[in-house]
Amino acid sequence: MFVCASAMRGRASMRRSASASSNPTFTTKETGSGLGLATVYAIIYQHDGHLEVASVPNEGTTFTITLPVAVLAPIEETPTYQPLPTGRGARVLVMDDEPAVLELLAKALARLGYDAHLTESGQDAVQACRPALAQHRPFEVAILDLTVPGGMGGVQALEALRELVPGLHAVVSSGYSRDPILADHRRHGFQGMLPKPYSIGDLARVRWPRLSRPDCIRPRRGPN
Repeated sequence: MFVCASAMRGRASMRRSASASSNPTFTTKETGSGLGLATVYAIIYQHDGHLEVASVPNEGTTFTITLPVAVLAPIEETPTYQPLPTGRGARVLVMDDEPAVLELLAKALARLGYDAHLTESGQDAVQACRPALAQHRPFEVAILDLTVPGGMGGVQALEALRELVPGLHAVVSSGYSRDPILADHRRHGFQGMLPKPYSIGDLARVRWPRLSRPDCIRPRRGPN
C-alpha cells in the first residue's frame, strides 16, 4: 500500500528546471546551492519511495511523491551503535556551504566534547589548517562537503589538506546520496561518509579514528 502526493509549481523557468533536475547543483536562484531537490530525493529514496517530475511548457511542473504506508506501529529499538568518546576536545575541521548543516554539526560535536572549526568552502578549510599547524593544534578529523557551487569541493580540499597533514582522517558529506564518490568514498581518499540529511546518531556511526595518535596529526615537513 502506498500514499501519493502531488504539487505543481508555476510557469516561470519550469521547462529549464525540469531538464536540469538531474543536476544536483542546478538552481534558478541567485543565492543557493541547488541541493534542495537532491536532498528531497535522498530522503524519499531512503524511505523506499519514488519521485517523479513532469513538466508541460507554459503550464508548469508537477512533482509527485509516492511513499509506502506504515501498516504497523513503529517498534522502538535500543540503538546498537556505540556513541563517540566524549570530553577529549579533539579538533574537527568542518566544511559545508549550508549554514543549517554547519549549525547541526557544531552543536552535535560540541555536545560530544569535540572542538569544531567551521568553514564554508574548501579554500577556507585549507586556510584554517595552516594557523592550526603553526599553533601546534592541528585538526585530527575533517568533515568535508562534496559539492560547493562556485568553490573548492571536498575532493579538491582533501588533496590540499593532505599536503599539510598527510594522516588527516576525512569524512565526505553530500545531499546527493547516489553520487559515485559517496558510493566509493575510500577510493577517493575518505575514511567515512555522511549522506545528508543526517542526525547525531548517524554521526556516531561514522568510522572514527583513534584520535590524538602521533601518526594521525603529524604535519608534513617541508624541505630543510
